[in-house]
Amino acid sequence: DEAAGYYNVAFTIMSAIYLLPNVIYQRFLLPKLHVWANHDTSRFFSVYHYGIKLMLIIGLFFMVLLWLFSSMIIPFLFGEKYNYAVQIINILALAVPCFFLASNAGAVLVTKDNMRLKVKYMMIVAVLNFCMNMILISMCAEYGAAISTVISNFILMLLYIYGVNKYVFVGLKRERYVE
Repeated sequence: DEAAGYYNVAFTIMSAIYLLPNVIYQRFLLPKLHVWANHDTSRFFSVYHYGIKLMLIIGLFFMVLLWLFSSMIIPFLFGEKYNYAVQIINILALAVPCFFLASNAGAVLVTKDNMRLKVKYMMIVAVLNFCMNMILISMCAEYGAAISTVISNFILMLLYIYGVNKYVFVGLKRERYVE
C-alpha cells in the first residue's frame, strides 16, 4: 500500500506534465492534422517534422526540470512523508521525451486510414507492459513499475515513428527528395 501511494504521487506529477502534449495534439492540432492530411500534405509533413523537434526539446526540458526540482516539488505539494516518490519520478522522467515524441507521431497516426495501425501498436505495448510489470514489480516493486513504464513509452514511441515513416509519409518523402 505504501509503495502504491508513492507511485501514485509520481504518476500524478507525470500526468500533469503529460497534459501539455495532449492539449496541443488532441485539442488544438488534431482537426487541422486531418485537414492537412487530406488537402495539404506538404504542411502535414512540415508540422510533423517541426513537432518532432519541438516535442523533443520540450520533453527534454521537462525531464531535466523533474530531475532538478522534484525533491522540492514533492514535499511542497504532498508533504515530507512522500519524499520517497522523488526517486520514482527520477526514473519516470526518462519517459517524458518519449511520451512527447509519441504524442506527435500518434497524432499523425489517427489521420486517414492509420488508426488501426496505432491501435495495433498500442495493443503490442500494452501486452508487453503487462508482462514487464509482472516480472519487474515482483523483482523491484515500485521501481519495477517505473522502469516498465519508461521502456513501454520508449517502445511505443519507436513503433509510432516507424509506422509514420513506413505508412504515412512514405510517398511524400520520395516526392520531397525528388524536388
